[in-house]
Amino acid sequence: ARVTRSKAPAKSDPKLLPPLRVLAQIEPGMERAKVLSLVGKPQGRVDTGSIDEESWTYASKEGDFVKVRLEKVVVKSVLMPDRP
Repeated sequence: ARVTRSKAPAKSDPKLLPPLRVLAQIEPGMERAKVLSLVGKPQGRVDTGSIDEESWTYASKEGDFVKVRLEKVVVKSVLMPDRP
């Protein structure tokens, strides 16, 4: 697997990170292009070696992380943080 990291916005400026409520709009079945238009490029990306699969990590304004798994340019799963 190959890991690629986008340059994340500075932690001192959380305004540039999407809020968790926006990241919560990502759902299985959503197309890759729609995710990118909704929340932009992920801060982390892992290629599994297959052109059909990738995993993205988004940092939220609140400091949480959301993991998105895509297969054939479609979201297959979204792992949201547990919050009380």
